[in-house]
Amino acid sequence: MVKKIAFGLLEGAVLGGVVFFALLRLHAGWSAVVAYAAAALVGALVGAVAGKPIWAREAKLEGLLKSLAGAFIAATAMYGARKWLTGVHVNLDAFGGGAGPIGEIPAAALPLIGAGLGFVFQIDDAFGGDSEPPPRRVEPATPAPTSSEDEESESSDRRARGEH
Repeated sequence: MVKKIAFGLLEGAVLGGVVFFALLRLHAGWSAVVAYAAAALVGALVGAVAGKPIWAREAKLEGLLKSLAGAFIAATAMYGARKWLTGVHVNLDAFGGGAGPIGEIPAAALPLIGAGLGFVFQIDDAFGGDSEPPPRRVEPATPAPTSSEDEESESSDRRARGEH
């Protein structure tokens, strides 16, 4: 279980880093709209792959719901980081990531949000119900013929054989 949780943290951080590098390649400025859209994208991606991934058997709906929830939670976390964590400064100049409040540095904010969501979704999957899916309903067998139907079928069988 610890391995799954560590993998979820790593998964989320890597996806946050991938979105950050995509922003660099697109030369997108770090405005409020870009920050919230990038966070929502990280949340949706982490929701799709962390825990039970969307390609797992019978996990399509769960993956979709986790993606939607992840996008909302990540955008909310970005709002919180930009609004209330202005006193938390990071310095990633050595890595080319910039320096300043954590909500203004995408190289720090996106991987942290992704790691947090990966942690939450892996915990949910680790302690979630891994029980067997409910059995499918089986159609009832055809009802046995009643006694009057038995007599009719026997008499028709006798007539077919030439007996009276």
